[in-house]
Amino acid sequence: MKFVWIEVEGFRAFGTEAQRIDLSSSLTVLTAENSQGKTSLAEAIEWLLTGCASRRDLHGGAKAEFIGSLRNVHASANCPVRVTARIDLDGSRAVTLERVLTDDYQGSTACASILRADGTEVPSVDAIGFPLSRGKLSAPVLL
Repeated sequence: MKFVWIEVEGFRAFGTEAQRIDLSSSLTVLTAENSQGKTSLAEAIEWLLTGCASRRDLHGGAKAEFIGSLRNVHASANCPVRVTARIDLDGSRAVTLERVLTDDYQGSTACASILRADGTEVPSVDAIGFPLSRGKLSAPVLL
């Protein structure tokens, strides 16, 4: 499995215009100053694949700290929050996976989203032959 590209719009540090990152080379290095979106990108990948942010469930503080945490706070309410990626599954089959936020975190209420593979709604990445590890993550994706 290899990400070919990822596009992020309205998600955390990402603004209202979609930003695409080409990941097709054998090595991609992302560098930036603090508060430029490196963590947001890692969490965007996690959210695309799982539909949640493990940091919220594993964080020692109150879930209230994560109210509205997926949407860029500077974007208008009508700005879509979406993460799209082209993923080469096995060298012979690729899929465009897209997750769109429908409801952000609200207190103890989980976020809700729609996941599409090549434009068709799917329940999870398992449905496209991309099984994730068993069970929930026991640490945030960046730990």
